[in-house]
Amino acid sequence: MTEPLTGTAASFTVFLLTIAGLFSGIHADVLMGSFAGAVVFIMTAQKLSVLQKIVFFLTAFVAGCVAAKLVADLIAIPLPASIVVSEGIGALIAGAISMKLLQWLILRAEHPEDLLNIGGKK
Repeated sequence: MTEPLTGTAASFTVFLLTIAGLFSGIHADVLMGSFAGAVVFIMTAQKLSVLQKIVFFLTAFVAGCVAAKLVADLIAIPLPASIVVSEGIGALIAGAISMKLLQWLILRAEHPEDLLNIGGKK
């Protein structure tokens, strides 16, 4: 049995996403997928302060909304034409992966020549 606070928070979140979808014109599956992707990223993030988690969550959510179609199309490339990939799936993956990719690029910015070093030679 869920706690009353958890159920209330989940209901309120769904309500807010529905209202955001109505006023922004973004499909509900993209909003829900982007939200889920951002939650996945935050749940797996380590060594982040609360403020950093909030900023990364919001950034992951926006990135999931923006890149949903692109990621869904990329996922659909190797699949048969009869399989349609929802933009919600693209939003989920984009939201979860975009911040990991951004963090990786930020860490590599100190030595940009290592990005070009594909063979592993130093």
